[in-house]
Amino acid sequence: AFVILGYELQNGEMTEELKGRCNAAAAAAEAFPETILVCSGGATGRNNPEQHTEAGLMRDYLAKTCGIDTARIFIDERALNTAENAINTFDILRSQNIETMTIITSAYHQRRAQVLYNALAALYRQEYDYRAEIVGNYCYDIEPSGMNSAMDDRLAVQQLAGILELPQEQRVLLPSIIQESSGEASVEAGDRSAS
Repeated sequence: AFVILGYELQNGEMTEELKGRCNAAAAAAEAFPETILVCSGGATGRNNPEQHTEAGLMRDYLAKTCGIDTARIFIDERALNTAENAINTFDILRSQNIETMTIITSAYHQRRAQVLYNALAALYRQEYDYRAEIVGNYCYDIEPSGMNSAMDDRLAVQQLAGILELPQEQRVLLPSIIQESSGEASVEAGDRSAS
């Protein structure tokens, strides 16, 4: 399977970065016609009154613009961050008996995605005796914003704590997710800049 991770919508529409991820996925899918594609991402963005989802728009783009058969495309329209991408797509992969996957995202986001997907793979092996491994990464190459790059490692650690359901007394020992803006520090509440 090719697992395509979403990116926050702008005004209810796909950004060029999300289209770039889909174009990378379409090229990979054409090279490997026996694969399925799993698109993950919920209704995001500030001005999205119709509640379009990243996954729904990705499916439409892959089918209509890239010519991928919709029978090959599975969607998760609930995920709002990378950890939820991993949890929800693992459920789809397991239901389809998929044992190998390639994660498709932006280059700067790949490390965080790998950390979270590898953690889920270990949990699924332990809890369900289900084995699915990452066999490749395929990236849309784009430069990250300074904030995304600086927060990526800390965000992965915090999201991993959520997956592992660490109690609050253990989570406070982890690095915090801090956003520097105009000289003031504030807690970064979300992860939609690169799910």
